[in-house]
Amino acid sequence: MDLGSPALTRDDQRLAFVCTSSVGVYSIYTSARDGSDAQAPTQVLGVPKGVTWSADDAHIVFANDAGDGGALWQVDLEGNVTRLPFGEEASTPAVSSSGQLGYARGSGYTVGVGNAIALQQRTLEERDHRPWALPTEAWLQGQTWCDLLFAHWRVDPASLRRVMPPALPLHLWEDGSAWIGITPFVVTGLRLRGTPPLPWVSRFPELNVRTYVDLDGRPGIYFFSLDAGRRAAVTAARRAYRLPYFHARMRAERVGARVDYKSARIDSSGPAASFRGWYQPTGARTDDPLARWLAERYRAYVVDEEGGPMHIEIHHPPWPLQTAEGELDAQGMATPLGVELQGAPLLHFSGRQDTLIWPLEKT
Repeated sequence: MDLGSPALTRDDQRLAFVCTSSVGVYSIYTSARDGSDAQAPTQVLGVPKGVTWSADDAHIVFANDAGDGGALWQVDLEGNVTRLPFGEEASTPAVSSSGQLGYARGSGYTVGVGNAIALQQRTLEERDHRPWALPTEAWLQGQTWCDLLFAHWRVDPASLRRVMPPALPLHLWEDGSAWIGITPFVVTGLRLRGTPPLPWVSRFPELNVRTYVDLDGRPGIYFFSLDAGRRAAVTAARRAYRLPYFHARMRAERVGARVDYKSARIDSSGPAASFRGWYQPTGARTDDPLARWLAERYRAYVVDEEGGPMHIEIHHPPWPLQTAEGELDAQGMATPLGVELQGAPLLHFSGRQDTLIWPLEKT
């Protein structure tokens, strides 16, 4: 049998996946997270194109190519199958952190009512969690971040202040500690406002090295470096946002819940830097205070030619954080800063985050 398309319930306790028999019959199975208690609610006509759980975990939503070009369907745990009244030519259904159903349509760039574009725009409906109001100006671009790992190490504040602009005050945790983060993920759905994601250029691995700033009571991120697997994205981000992007040879592969990730910088404008490792979620959602303090940042800071602070506003729903495990060879990303990563990192995983980003402006 071949297995594919695994999806976890929102409480991370059960899996849904497609199983293919030796004679080509497709079935949707559910099981406990460890693979026990496997059950088959239904067989599927045609070829399934991905499965996901509904927001209440009561149904499995799937797309297939049976009948008149394919559609979205749902099945409950007793095996009752219903065709949804939308989703023609759908594939790859997904439910966002806010519970919205999305899917790709056709080639993946002509999109339907719940696609990446709509999910990015719907983030504007969820704003009560923000520490300050949304900007009144129009946002510039949308992105969706997938299979993201927050890996954080506690470091000496002096080692970070030495390599930060003087205009950006380091933000310390309540015990006085500073933190450096290394964050591998995959960008998808990259697009400018009013345009769809373009083939090839809208999806690529990205890896950033960061710490945290609090300027005038508005905490944010300071990026030491951002490596990306698309040269065009590197060039555009440098020009539009003054961010220290570098081109890298990168690979991100997901097998089940595990993500294998590798990056080697090939950009001559920056020092050599590398990362490799694997990671995966290990538990249910967490609201650990330190994890929230590190992740929930709605502004990124840079400086202008004269060293004055500038910022980029960011908006997304609260991070759907899970505890995580992995083996990381990450020192190669911190060595250019003269920072030594010591001890085991604090690891958290997020499967998906839909995001809107505003233009760069003076602070």
